[in-house]
Amino acid sequence: MEFSIAMLASGGWSNKEIGEHLGISINTVKHYLTDIFCKLNVKKRDELKKFMLK
Repeated sequence: MEFSIAMLASGGWSNKEIGEHLGISINTVKHYLTDIFCKLNVKKRDELKKFMLK
């Protein structure tokens, strides 16, 4: 789930779009993104995108 959300977020999808696509709430998306940012030591979606493209 985290990988899917990271890929969609780095692809420019909004939290709302990700939530609707995966059938989860916006708050759940935000929670996953917070965990992802912490695990990957990034602070913004731009940094996440660079990380995902490595």
